[in-house]
Amino acid sequence: MTATPPTTPDPPRWTTLSWLAAGAVFALSGVLKLINPAGTMPEVLAPLTELASRAAWMRLVGAGEVLVAGLIAWPRTRRRGLVVLTAITIAFSLLIAWSAADRSFLGDCGCFGGWGGATSYHGWLVLRNGVVVLVAVLAVAGLAGRSARAAARLALVIAAFAVLVPGLVGEMRLRQASYDELAASTTARRLMGGHGLPLPSLALRDADGRPVPTGRALGAGDLIAFLSRSCPHCLALGPSLHDRHVALQADDRRVVIVQVGADRIDREWLARLRCADLPAFATRDRLALARLGVREVPHLVQLGPDGHIAFNPTTPVPPSLWRSLPLIASRREGLDTLVWHEITVAIFGEDARLGRPLALDRDAATAPVVGPGGARLGILGVVQDGWRPADIVELAVGLDPAGVITGVVPLSAGAHARVFTPELALVDSLAGRDLAAADAWLAERARRPSLAQPVWQSVRRALGRLERPD
Repeated sequence: MTATPPTTPDPPRWTTLSWLAAGAVFALSGVLKLINPAGTMPEVLAPLTELASRAAWMRLVGAGEVLVAGLIAWPRTRRRGLVVLTAITIAFSLLIAWSAADRSFLGDCGCFGGWGGATSYHGWLVLRNGVVVLVAVLAVAGLAGRSARAAARLALVIAAFAVLVPGLVGEMRLRQASYDELAASTTARRLMGGHGLPLPSLALRDADGRPVPTGRALGAGDLIAFLSRSCPHCLALGPSLHDRHVALQADDRRVVIVQVGADRIDREWLARLRCADLPAFATRDRLALARLGVREVPHLVQLGPDGHIAFNPTTPVPPSLWRSLPLIASRREGLDTLVWHEITVAIFGEDARLGRPLALDRDAATAPVVGPGGARLGILGVVQDGWRPADIVELAVGLDPAGVITGVVPLSAGAHARVFTPELALVDSLAGRDLAAADAWLAERARRPSLAQPVWQSVRRALGRLERPD
């Protein structure tokens, strides 16, 4: 009598539907990537584009997804393929979470090639992936012979893990990014948009996606136009930028396009701008843009002949005597030198003179002050600050070598200061105090409610830009 081999029962219908659905998602995603490998590389993986093009990496991922779908379709490797699918999906959710502040990637992840949807919040992508994990684990549990209830419990636990952990990581990344952007924006305001300072380093890429050092991409005299592909105002400004570039070429200067929120220049977009022949770079360096004060586009930054920032509209520098005197001196030669000499004498005495012209040093314009025989008497610093334009004050401050204030001469003031403290005589009380003592004295008065309170605050902020002489 011949024994009949046991037969393997067919899996439940819900198991078949589960592995079919999970495999179909990966098959569709992979095929679409192979056909149209669009999408933006996550910033954390951007260095990979130096080894191969973005399209090549997308096709490689697509081929892997098709392979996993094939493993799921083949009965002998089905469970193994579903486990691999689950692991890949959870890993992708963690990548999404780590890139929660990378809006360019979230808005164009390329999950389904060029036909993928866009989002501005990582949670939706993590939740979508959680559904895929739920379906895949249901299929694995069903193929292992678990009951529908046991399979559902296991699938819910793993799917919850696959959603909650990346979701929490993403929220923490967003929180840190918010703090970083706030600090960068505060720096931009404190430095008044970097006026007079070198252009900060930007993570720039050329039209082929290769990184380019800021110093090589941007130079003295350049007019930098920060634009976005999705900005209609930028598109309308294109012809004018091209005309400006042509005009500047006579002086060996340029207009340089910087496309924000992109890892490479969109050549088609550049042609629509009518700026195809202009030098152009792309950047996704949001923190550097925030430190520069680029909060919206179009945004124009002019570099001076020394490569320092001469104009930045985000944090415009209020009119000041120090910045205006060169303009006056262009009509009356030597007037600026005479003014600073008289101010120096008023603070340090008849025999004092500036050792060199005033120059921007960190947050203040400073120059050494010397006496007879070149003896060092201290420094003269010119500082300007205020809570509002109406509260702006500009001061010439003398510090002796020990860091003690020898005198203060008000140079300019906003409307509020001119009305309620017209002569700013209060600054005479700062003489004889070092910077720390002056700050404490001003802080105590800045807390008292009065019409002069904003002016005290402005004077305190201005003095905070000075440092003790070395």
